[in-house]
Amino acid sequence: MQSVETVQKAGGVKIVRLFESDEDLIEETARLYCEIWREPPWEEDFWTVEGVVDDIRRQLANQNAVLMIGINGKGVVGFTWGYEVSLSQACEMCGHEVSDRFPPGARPFYIDELAVASGKRERGLGYSLSLDCLSEARSHGLNCGFLRTDIGAIPAKRVYSKLGFEDSFLPDPKYPHRTYWFLKRL
Repeated sequence: MQSVETVQKAGGVKIVRLFESDEDLIEETARLYCEIWREPPWEEDFWTVEGVVDDIRRQLANQNAVLMIGINGKGVVGFTWGYEVSLSQACEMCGHEVSDRFPPGARPFYIDELAVASGKRERGLGYSLSLDCLSEARSHGLNCGFLRTDIGAIPAKRVYSKLGFEDSFLPDPKYPHRTYWFLKRL
């Protein structure tokens, strides 16, 4: 049974929300993930499709998880996903005290991943995926957001800036070339 929910089209790419039960599209998303994360600036060649499928399933089990994919006639060409975290989880994830970067009554949404296939970049798909993901999060009562990205991920940084995120310049303790970005209101 197909479990995707169509949201919109962006430049010939249909954007859909993916749910846990759609195994074929989860696997296809994992394949794209492995392909993209081998590229600079990440150069992470240790990912396996099976490992990413397991990770996607773990992420989708989180509170208010949202996974959006971009799909065309050739398959999955982009994705983003995230989930709700508590303020204490946000501090733990960042390795810094960041509670003051959120508004009173904060219900943060963490954007875990964003990626677009090389032939589909710089056409607004990353922005559309992220916008729809944040909209879904907002519909669940989440009211602010944060994420981590590599300082060399210029296209992603442009997307996040356009969405209103601001770079905190707080480095990740494990990956100092990655910084945390915050959005005070979804």
